[in-house]
Amino acid sequence: MGAPPGLQVVLMDHPISPTATTNTSTTLQKVLTEIKEFTRQEPVAAVAAVCAVGLLVKLVPRSWVMGTVAIVGTALIKPALLSLGMTKAMELYLQRPPTRSGTAAIDS
Repeated sequence: MGAPPGLQVVLMDHPISPTATTNTSTTLQKVLTEIKEFTRQEPVAAVAAVCAVGLLVKLVPRSWVMGTVAIVGTALIKPALLSLGMTKAMELYLQRPPTRSGTAAIDS
């Protein structure tokens, strides 16, 4: 059957991309505004979509949800910690005092 046309527009306007540079809160506000507008234009379809999602959440066993969260969490923890470590290393590097040109800083 597929999603109603208005819902497809909401989903297609916001592709998930790792290189997205938009502000998350601004994007979230835009999505919420579009969902509110869709709800005003198509109230029956919006209620049907919410009921379908609620039924799906009710039928899915909690172990599947928790297992998926655990698998995704463990897969993403290494890159997240690496990026946080690299960010902190760059902050520390940029805070160090400059050295004389042509010589290396050697701690004794």
